[in-house]
Amino acid sequence: MKVDRASFKNLAPPVNSPEFVDKYPSKATYLPEEPEPGMGALFNARQGLEEWMVRGTLAIVDREAAKLCEPNTGLPRGVGANWNTFDSFSLEQNQKRIMAMAPVIWILLSTVAFNRQSDNLGLDKSATLSPAGDEMDVDPAGPVETEHEAEHERLERDRRNPSIGVTMAVFMLIVFRNQAVNLFQHVLGVFLFACNAPKSLFLVLRRFGITSAHSTIHALLGRLGKSAYDTLADLGRKAYDSTSDATREPQEYFALLFDNINKYRLARKQTVASKNEMQNGTAATVVALEDVRPNAFDPQPYLENLAKQERRQLTTEQLYEDIDHLHLRKAGTAMILRLMVTHITTLSTLSPAVELWVKENCSRRPLRLRKSRTYPMGTSGIDESTASGGSDVLEDLSDQMKMEPGWFEKLLIMVCGDWLSVDRLRRARIFKSKDTNAYEQRQWALPIIQLWHMKWAYLKVIYKTHWSENSGPDVTVNLRHGLEALNRNFNHIKCDFYPGHEGVRTVFDTLVLTCLLAAVEFNIFGTTPAPPTAESNDTFTHTLSDLNKYFAPGGSYYNCSLDVLIELAETVYDNYFTTSSALGAGYMNTEELTSEQISAFLSQQMERLSTQSTTDTQPHEDDGSDDTASSHMGSDIHIETGLPKHLLGDTALCNTILLIRDCFWYLEFATSVTEGDIGRVFDIIKVLRFSFWGGGASNYGNELLEMACNYFYEFPEDLQAAILDNYLVNTSGLPNHWHELDLLQEHYNLWIKRVFNKKNSGFDSNFLRLSVSVNVAGFGRLRDKLFHMIGLSRVTTGRSLPDYQSDINVLATHYRQNGLFKFERGRSQAFTANDIFAAGYDKLKTSALSKFLDRTSYDPTLIHENPPEEQLVHDPMEDVQNLNPLILQNGVLVPGAAPEFSE
Repeated sequence: MKVDRASFKNLAPPVNSPEFVDKYPSKATYLPEEPEPGMGALFNARQGLEEWMVRGTLAIVDREAAKLCEPNTGLPRGVGANWNTFDSFSLEQNQKRIMAMAPVIWILLSTVAFNRQSDNLGLDKSATLSPAGDEMDVDPAGPVETEHEAEHERLERDRRNPSIGVTMAVFMLIVFRNQAVNLFQHVLGVFLFACNAPKSLFLVLRRFGITSAHSTIHALLGRLGKSAYDTLADLGRKAYDSTSDATREPQEYFALLFDNINKYRLARKQTVASKNEMQNGTAATVVALEDVRPNAFDPQPYLENLAKQERRQLTTEQLYEDIDHLHLRKAGTAMILRLMVTHITTLSTLSPAVELWVKENCSRRPLRLRKSRTYPMGTSGIDESTASGGSDVLEDLSDQMKMEPGWFEKLLIMVCGDWLSVDRLRRARIFKSKDTNAYEQRQWALPIIQLWHMKWAYLKVIYKTHWSENSGPDVTVNLRHGLEALNRNFNHIKCDFYPGHEGVRTVFDTLVLTCLLAAVEFNIFGTTPAPPTAESNDTFTHTLSDLNKYFAPGGSYYNCSLDVLIELAETVYDNYFTTSSALGAGYMNTEELTSEQISAFLSQQMERLSTQSTTDTQPHEDDGSDDTASSHMGSDIHIETGLPKHLLGDTALCNTILLIRDCFWYLEFATSVTEGDIGRVFDIIKVLRFSFWGGGASNYGNELLEMACNYFYEFPEDLQAAILDNYLVNTSGLPNHWHELDLLQEHYNLWIKRVFNKKNSGFDSNFLRLSVSVNVAGFGRLRDKLFHMIGLSRVTTGRSLPDYQSDINVLATHYRQNGLFKFERGRSQAFTANDIFAAGYDKLKTSALSKFLDRTSYDPTLIHENPPEEQLVHDPMEDVQNLNPLILQNGVLVPGAAPEFSE
């Protein structure tokens, strides 16, 4: 039987406001309008009741909408919003508020949004249409879904959660009713601005009620910037109060971090007054310090230590004795163990035990896990690559924090940057040394060189040392041979960081795993290991499989204990990771040689060494390494000695061990940073004091000598602890997600340029300085917050992490075919790697250290003998596309999430 329904053609929003209805309830009616005379009755009873119910519902909707617009109890408003407001904004909490204050509106919109045939599958009961949740009706005549289809529907529902759409719809509709209820639109507007959305998109989305106007967002950014500047001023005041004992609260200090920032400006129409140019400026960040002891930044003890001139006592022997070789052996053992449990399938279950062993035996000074507080500052048009520019930068930063000159009399502030930044800072102190107060003299600025550019500089040293200009069958081990075997195109002179890191890691992993296979095959324990249980490995094409067979059922190390693995790893370290093992491999048996033969051999070696360029040229802006006339430190000159082979060493094995050792030091540096163990980082820095000198990077060599003097003689204990405990940052608060401060600044620089890349204004423009750069950290937090609220993971490149097992097998084939890890006296190579550690020791012992001490004792700012020219023509970071820090996943270093944006 046909049932006549109401047509609802005459429905309209209630005429009277909810306030009027509450005041005059008798004048409110939900009855349908009277038909025109002569038209007759248009409604039966059912139709009339339906329309009466709907009209009553509309009145309830009107009343609920009015409640949502209440100033204090309704949905949040954008007026007076700051970053605390944005950080506390929650879609879930607002959804609950809507459901509580406007249940009818929520149910009405949910009825439209939810598909009851699919959305009941695992639907969150808090977002269902029926209060009973499980009592939702399902059409029995509907299609029957398979289990696979149901899982697909569930995943689709997670991707497109209807409750999110309903909540957004309420926000969009309410802003048309009351434009003051616009916090949600402000949030989306700032998000779009951070994503560099065009102005036209704002114009369209504003008409839909999705975002605020473009001009409104610009004004909002100014208010957010003012809030950020208020926070900076508060940090400056607290630092002063901490030194003046004006507060009973825990002392709070901060570090300043700055770096150059530049972009190429293209003039639309070039004229005499307007042309294409590289615009240079400075960007900076404040990092709040943690775990600082009281009065650690009192300058008086530090200045008294400087006046004692005790750095003259420093000797090369003291620097060498400062290296903890026993700890390096444990660190190397840990790295080998992690590779074993990563690449040997049957050992994966021992991974937790290995990590526990690493924690108990290798920890030195792990930083307390925390989420670092970082505050970007306003950019400026100051060129920090000059001494006067460095001084101006410090003045600008103190002005931004509203710090008064008198506050600096009793305050030291860590000023951090790459080697060029800290060098300019020292020269600025010379520039201002004749001024009359501590503020103008810049003596309060404590230069602290940072680690990311140092790590990159050492990576360049490795490529320079272990890259042969020649290739062929006579060169079986160096980085060029390894990368060419893997068909990787790599510019070793430019040495981009991330491709360079992956190249070193792949070659190192392959060498170590092949060493491990050689160790079990060559019977290093004096036992007879069981051979592989399957096919022969004569073709050497399945190295990882061959290695796994020794630890699989039937293999000699199947079901072995952790102690056995540790003993095996220690043996590999002792034989292939140390300077002494390299010397042993290259050792020439002189007992059977005549004096004439020895003299001739030494003359030939001097001829080889004379072919290596030692002329230092001006350094690159960022890496601090000295580009020599040759792009590599090893020698491609092969000289026939005329001596019997049984009297000579194994040059191929010696080259291999030096490569493994240098790569181990680099990877241990990177791993220690990621794990947040600054003690382990400094254990490697103690080695790099020599390696930088031997590798031709004398700029960083000088900086590490200065650091040694600081820590041996000049920094008081409390100041040392404060610096060490704040050398790294963790913007996510997650384990194994620590990274360097200068990498954080490079990341902020990249974001500033991305957000502002279409503007022709300089870095000192008011909008960039006051509204963009100070808010760049907030942009990142807001982006991640929105992704999390709507159930999206972080937007990535879309590329999964590569599987390097095939690369390892391919490269290991080359090494095994040449029997590389078995000592063969008299085996030569067309390439001889330089022992950068020994060469650095010789340089320091001969003259470099004494010259450094003479210069800096006369003037503590003369760290470098020949300071570079005061100009900056190119920022090499412009060419680095991926600025993500390295993180540790399952014992392997991989590029992680961008700083500030937590997982």
